[in-house]
Amino acid sequence: MPLWLTAVLVPAMPAASFVALAALRRRIGQRAGFVAVGALAVSLAAALALFVRVLGLKGAAEPLVHASVPWAVVGGNAIDFGVLVDGLSSSVMLMVGIVATMVVTYAVGYMHGDERFAWFFAAISLFTASMFGLVSASNLLQIMVFWEVMGLCSYLLIGFWYERPEARSASIKAFLTTRVGDMGFLTGVILLFVRYGTLDLPALFRAAEKAPDRLFLTLACLLLFFGAVGKSAQFPLYFWLPHAMAGPTPVSGLLHSATMVAAGVFLVARTYPLYETARYALPFLACAGLFTATFGALLALTETDIKRTLAYSTMSQLGYMMGALGVGGLVAAVFHLITHAFFKSLLFLGAGSVIHGSGTQDVREMGGLARTMPVTNATFLIGTCAIAGLPPLAGFFSKDAILASLWGGKAVGQPLAMLLFVGGLLTAVLTAFYMFRLYFAVFLGQEKTHAHESRAIMAAPLVVLAFVTIVAGAANLPGGHPVLTALVAPQEHEELVLWVMATSIAAASGGAYVAWSQHKTRLAAVYGLERYVVYERGQGHFFERFYGFTFIKPVFALSEFLRNLDFDRLIAALVVAPVFKLSDALRHADIDTVYTAVFVNGTTRAADGLAAFDGGVVDRGVGLVGKVWLAIARAFQGVDLRAVDRTVDGVGEAVNGLGRILRKWQSGFVTNYALLMLGLGALIFYLAVILTRGKS
Repeated sequence: MPLWLTAVLVPAMPAASFVALAALRRRIGQRAGFVAVGALAVSLAAALALFVRVLGLKGAAEPLVHASVPWAVVGGNAIDFGVLVDGLSSSVMLMVGIVATMVVTYAVGYMHGDERFAWFFAAISLFTASMFGLVSASNLLQIMVFWEVMGLCSYLLIGFWYERPEARSASIKAFLTTRVGDMGFLTGVILLFVRYGTLDLPALFRAAEKAPDRLFLTLACLLLFFGAVGKSAQFPLYFWLPHAMAGPTPVSGLLHSATMVAAGVFLVARTYPLYETARYALPFLACAGLFTATFGALLALTETDIKRTLAYSTMSQLGYMMGALGVGGLVAAVFHLITHAFFKSLLFLGAGSVIHGSGTQDVREMGGLARTMPVTNATFLIGTCAIAGLPPLAGFFSKDAILASLWGGKAVGQPLAMLLFVGGLLTAVLTAFYMFRLYFAVFLGQEKTHAHESRAIMAAPLVVLAFVTIVAGAANLPGGHPVLTALVAPQEHEELVLWVMATSIAAASGGAYVAWSQHKTRLAAVYGLERYVVYERGQGHFFERFYGFTFIKPVFALSEFLRNLDFDRLIAALVVAPVFKLSDALRHADIDTVYTAVFVNGTTRAADGLAAFDGGVVDRGVGLVGKVWLAIARAFQGVDLRAVDRTVDGVGEAVNGLGRILRKWQSGFVTNYALLMLGLGALIFYLAVILTRGKS
């Protein structure tokens, strides 16, 4: 099979699944899930084949596949429709294939019995096909087409249970908010096409490099980034993301890991040569990304809904990626994009398993689920350790790469790089704190509600994703022969910075310690001081004992020493209390109200002012001008009727009178005509004599 056909097959299979399921959903019924999974399995196999072929290129500059067909001609410039497969697109395509296959397999069990079962899998197939098409697109306009189809699919899937008011509201909010960012994306695409006459990605990069108008490119890149802000839920267009949890959990697992929110980061990574040429846009990306990362982590601290907590963590982790892109860490950002997709889909599916088994999303109503849901407990713990950045999981290596990029700061300068590095470390501590706090509250302690383990078809994807989360860090191990670096940016050199790695581990361990300290305090209040430390009694699963003994138990030993110094109260006063107060303040700020006051009400008032100006000034001015011209017209009408018409009528009447006189001479007698001629001849003779005398 030709390579270009293999590349086309990746998005074509889920697209064909969508067409078949949409047309035959009533006949297919509950078999729709297996149709969607089968189509995705073929796409995954094709993506894996392309990835293996790209590995064989060993960092060659030319892409593996770059094929296109004519699409349209605008202003004499051609726009093609094609595929582009290189190290970046093949890596992300493989990641999307793995995550989508696991999520859709999980959905077969999760959505079982739903009355719109087949339509769900039709919509999620189109959603996945759009992401595949976006990743493999060869030009910016083609990316935008799939970008918008994905936005439509998010509207359909978030509002899938449209009989629920919160689902309808959330789908509309997500659709409209991302459209705001898309206007910036569209404007940037238009500017680049007008300036360079092409939207083909390799040709556009070459044209921008040959004629590097940095101010223009900075404007265009910031507009493209504004589109990414909407899709990737960056500040200030983030507030649709937690509301999107109204959709089914498999939608959250796919949307928040490998598709929609990842599309914004992929767009910046795909067009990164433009950002490197412009230069001036990168510091803005770095600051905006790190601000979003810290802001999202703060919001997650006081959230009690398990899915919304994970949603805020998605916002925070995407900010991490944007920050890395802003400082020149392209490989680190792509690495974290891939690893984040694995462990975040694992966490969302684990949360769905918890909700499915316990019947609630409120963390305050959960507890002690480790005994009744052992598979979900073990896999959720792996995801928690990965997102916190504990070794040797994939999240540790990708987060360490981002922190190293922030410290290097080659695109922003050392002073700003140091500030960004501190922000990255703070976010790492907060992430470990709220994720372990979530894990402890859900799986340890007293069992507050009866729960049961999920079916095998839901548990199996959790195990697969947990395994991938463990081994995915090998894709770009620092200090050796990092595979991802060779695929995405062969010219970069990844160095092993041991002190950054040690600092990263300390940050994650510190956040976990604070979470554990709070958990002990809550358990002590319920059970008494002797019954709250499960690790010291050897209970829990393998991963709990492993991390408890290797990383957390030494911290607990130090904590016991500090507790004898009454240090826990100091930690609560200096660390926990201020963070919770800030998080409460941010949550009570009610961003929706702020946006309504600033944008909606502001726009309405501006429209009212313009309407008043139109009615009071423009309309009256036009009316006055109309009255003046009407008066002038009436004056001309009078002149026309009284002067012109009467003069013309008088001339006509004179001619008619003369005609009547002359008509009397028309008698028919020759003698009368002879007499008239004699009289006229005499008159002419005397006139000639008079005129002749005057001259003499």
